[in-house]
Amino acid sequence: GGSAGSAGRLLAEGGATGESVIASGGSSAGASAGGSAGARASGGTSGGSLGEAGVGADAGEAGAAGATSVVLQPVGGVPADKIDILFVVDNSLSMQDKQEVLKSAVPLLVRRLVTPVCVDAAGNPNGKLASVAGICEQGQPEFPPIRDFHIAILSSSLGSHGGTVCTDPSEDDHAHLLPAVRSGLTSWNDSGFLAWDPEQRATPPGSSDPAAIVQNFEDMLVAVGETGCGYEATLESWYRFLVDPEPLATIVPQASGVGVDITRPDEVLLAERRAFLRPDSLLGIVVLSDENDCSIVDGGYGFLTSSATLSGTSFRMPRGTSACQTNPNDPCCFSWLSTTTPSGCSAPSQDSECQKGTYHTALEDNLNLRCWDQKRRFGMDLLYPVQRYVDGLTQAEVMTAAGESTANPLFAAPPGVTHRDPSRVFFLGIVGVPWQDVADSASLSDPRRLHYLSAAELEAQGRFAMVLGDNGGRPSDGLMYETYVDRSTLGFGPHPLTGQAIAPAGSTNPRQNLINGHESLISDFGDLQYSCIFPLLTPRDCSSSSVADCDCSTSQSVFERPLCQPPAGGNAGTMQYFAKAYPGLRELELVRAFGKLTNNAVAASICPKVLQSAAPSTDADYGYNPGVSALVDRMKTALAPACLATPLATDSNGAIQCNVVEVSTGTSACACAGAGRGPASTQAAAAVRRELRAASYCGDAGQPTCESLCVCEIAQLPAAELASCRSDTTVSGSGAGFCYLDAGQSLGNTSFLESCPVDRKRRLRFVGSDLPRAGASTYVFCPP
Repeated sequence: GGSAGSAGRLLAEGGATGESVIASGGSSAGASAGGSAGARASGGTSGGSLGEAGVGADAGEAGAAGATSVVLQPVGGVPADKIDILFVVDNSLSMQDKQEVLKSAVPLLVRRLVTPVCVDAAGNPNGKLASVAGICEQGQPEFPPIRDFHIAILSSSLGSHGGTVCTDPSEDDHAHLLPAVRSGLTSWNDSGFLAWDPEQRATPPGSSDPAAIVQNFEDMLVAVGETGCGYEATLESWYRFLVDPEPLATIVPQASGVGVDITRPDEVLLAERRAFLRPDSLLGIVVLSDENDCSIVDGGYGFLTSSATLSGTSFRMPRGTSACQTNPNDPCCFSWLSTTTPSGCSAPSQDSECQKGTYHTALEDNLNLRCWDQKRRFGMDLLYPVQRYVDGLTQAEVMTAAGESTANPLFAAPPGVTHRDPSRVFFLGIVGVPWQDVADSASLSDPRRLHYLSAAELEAQGRFAMVLGDNGGRPSDGLMYETYVDRSTLGFGPHPLTGQAIAPAGSTNPRQNLINGHESLISDFGDLQYSCIFPLLTPRDCSSSSVADCDCSTSQSVFERPLCQPPAGGNAGTMQYFAKAYPGLRELELVRAFGKLTNNAVAASICPKVLQSAAPSTDADYGYNPGVSALVDRMKTALAPACLATPLATDSNGAIQCNVVEVSTGTSACACAGAGRGPASTQAAAAVRRELRAASYCGDAGQPTCESLCVCEIAQLPAAELASCRSDTTVSGSGAGFCYLDAGQSLGNTSFLESCPVDRKRRLRFVGSDLPRAGASTYVFCPP
């Protein structure tokens, strides 16, 4: 049974997320094979397949006797006509080679948006590209060409956070767009970003030359560099730029040396945000980093993370209690700095761990690892929680630095302007994870193919558990375990997908394990083991002391890194043959959590599978092109009307016996007036609100109340105009409303359905101005 009192069934029409239970986003969970908790509104007992709403309702949610089961089916609403894409690029040491590989993915991204892939009648690519005007020689474009997009870059460097490390100006880019912190870069109207504007609508006009967009963006990538702060704030950088209501302007140590003074807001950043981010655009965020995120808290004890000295004296981090060693979530796990001892816990003076000394030794507390495993080592977390970033991508309200709830700038809009829906936010993390862990099974056996799984597929196939672990447990892929210890000694089994064992430190074969080579001998406890490595495009000679970005300098030879061994095998030397990556756990946690809510998240590996290609910028498998392609594949659910999974019953005229309702949020008054639109029936409005509440779209903390949702009804065109709506490019008559197209019932011009998959040749077509309303979520309500 469905929710108590549910009547009829709902087919979700609005929003953009192809696999989400409610396509319009909010906090609805993506459907996965076998159903998901977020699919509880669907009722029933059997699991939905990917792309459909799962129906695994809990027993406690069973409806009252006789209640009708409810189904939510995404079919797409108003396609997005503008895109804002923000890249966050790690600019710490060792990133140059990865930035070079990313340059080849930029032309593919631009080309895919400007000249979309042409698809055949089954929705499969036919090898052709549409023209800029959206014309295919064969088939139809997968979505209309994008004629308006902004694209920009931030670095990962946010400076010292009030500490004594990363105090050089070159190590703090303030989350400002790159041309504001690097000289000699071209941007639209000196705004800091590039604007694609082939129809020259902007003032002043943007670029109409795709080659110029690509070249200028590549120039920005080169300018990112790799001399930034080693505490990579890859998550906080985009959060500060896009979301933070009062972004930090300055942070300086207090004279006492035990705190910081912060000024807010950063007016320069806010001006950049206003120019770059449109309230109704589709937003894509791309993070490129070879290390775990280190987004240090601004305020409190956060500055200790980046402090080598305090008041001129050498500083080491305090110890955590012994409870932290076995369970960092234990209530008795706290820092020696804590002024109070939790009830039932031993005082620090009596704790065995603290009796080793108040502070860690230099060997135990290497500055390079200050962001690693903080709670276990120090008894406190000094990084922002990942939930901060999940909320920033999904919630209507976020917290200010003062702890007050306020409107999320990501979903805000001026009066009278449509705001962005959470379903139109997308995230791609190109991070330290073996590509084998996040790719489909066919990619494991094909020497070139690399196809990344969606977030829902990663969850359904247990891949997230494999790389992140579950319930505090270790990942089953030992290469994703963060430690400086030789992991071959820690009891990890063979890789769950490749069957290869972790190769021990001391090996002279840099390909003994095909993913990360082998473990390193980290005798100074100042580095972590690698998640993956890949061949450098050009080996680097590290014998000169002037080469600062080398991993194979003479002083590093004692670690016997696989990076420094010839591909054919041998002892480590001063020539670097491979590049490295560390487990990108926090970025992957965000992909997992955000993906559960929207399926708009993609995990890709910063260790490319394919690095040899005659045409890197057009080869779909080269470098980071597979990740960019996966992002566009997710985005295209918002770039073109989607197609109905379930057919609708019709009468002799082809009219459906259902109501189409449109749901809006954030409006001061519910306005349903206008051609083709009117108030929804009481029954339909109540059913929609009930199911949106059940799917956590409204009524939860930080969300609008379900009663405040504006529910309107879109009229079906009269019989005289239905035939023209189904058949003619230009609909005759002056009516406004919708018609239903269904190839299986021979309803509609087949060209209108060419972009639909072969098993979903059906959709709604809307006629008239502002139908459905941009930013609204639209549903089909079929009374029993």
